[in-house]
Amino acid sequence: MMNLPKLLFVLVCNDKGGVGKSLFSAMLAEEFCKTERTINLVEIEQHVEFSQNGYSYTSGVKLTTIPLIAKNEISGRVEPSLVRLDDLWKLLPSDQSDGTGSIVIVDCGASAFQSLMLWGLDQRGLKPFRDAQYRFVSFVPVQAGDSGAAKFVNTNTALLKKFGDVALVKNLRAGSDYSSIEPALVESLPSMTLIYRGLPLSDFMQQGETNFTFRQVAARADVPRRPRMEAEDCAIHFSDQLSVLLKKIGVSS
Repeated sequence: MMNLPKLLFVLVCNDKGGVGKSLFSAMLAEEFCKTERTINLVEIEQHVEFSQNGYSYTSGVKLTTIPLIAKNEISGRVEPSLVRLDDLWKLLPSDQSDGTGSIVIVDCGASAFQSLMLWGLDQRGLKPFRDAQYRFVSFVPVQAGDSGAAKFVNTNTALLKKFGDVALVKNLRAGSDYSSIEPALVESLPSMTLIYRGLPLSDFMQQGETNFTFRQVAARADVPRRPRMEAEDCAIHFSDQLSVLLKKIGVSS
């Protein structure tokens, strides 16, 4: 079992969609449920459609969805707004002496990152979490050959390091070419891989509006044996790599 800080704030971000942010966030919540912390999973989007609503979680995970839109009381129109991000403050523990601890996982949707940074830095919205001594870690999923996802890493790593540790999550669904990322960053940033073994498995990661983690696919009786075994391999791989990475950056002991 991972020995995590009492207070942990995890940001999963990349402005490029389809790189695995929501799947990775869901699997983090699944892993962290093994601890005795309160798990708050937050999805921030520019709209009102949320990937995390498609996943199922144990009672130990509390899901909060934040759309970056609000009704303008003057014009009566629905417009982009940072006001809803104030809901993050509700996740601060009211009593830190109970020993339970708190983990906040923020699944920052495509195009929501700049809004979160504007609120968190320019408007000092994340200051209460820093004052409460939360440990900050940012995970940046990137897909092989995706220049847009690589550009996010190249452009925003320095900014993310102002909060705390930064790690790459290499989504292997489309291969292993990450040459679009600056070589110095590839060499210096700790990383783990998100194994996604092609069509036989991906067919079972989503069913209608329901999404599944690797561990959930492995547990489904309606899934053929081969993809169930592949999903179980992916789940074990994820758990092992996450444990090693968190120890490497000093978040877990």
